[in-house]
Amino acid sequence: MTEAETFTRRVEALLAAARDKGLSSGSGDRLSTLDAAVLVALQLGLARDSLRFSKGMEVPHALVLRSCTLLADEFGLIILRRGAPSDPRMRYSFSEKGARFARSTLCANLEGHTT
Repeated sequence: MTEAETFTRRVEALLAAARDKGLSSGSGDRLSTLDAAVLVALQLGLARDSLRFSKGMEVPHALVLRSCTLLADEFGLIILRRGAPSDPRMRYSFSEKGARFARSTLCANLEGHTT
């Protein structure tokens, strides 16, 4: 299995776990595929800021910024940190809630993984 396939499977598993756990924002929204990809990339240490994720995944930076804002403000899964005003990137890390969710989905992924 390629790295891209592994990443895609983890995103799909995270989305399924979010549905199973009834994870939704304060306004009732569910995680999008992009939201899940941001979380998986963070979980795997592939990207800890919006610009790196945007470039690595070839997704417009504005969409990544929107996703990060929703993940922080609506879902409470990440904590945002801004750098200098001239720096367009948004740095992020898991909140306590996000870390618990990420650990539980990673464990479920590993338990369900067969080679």
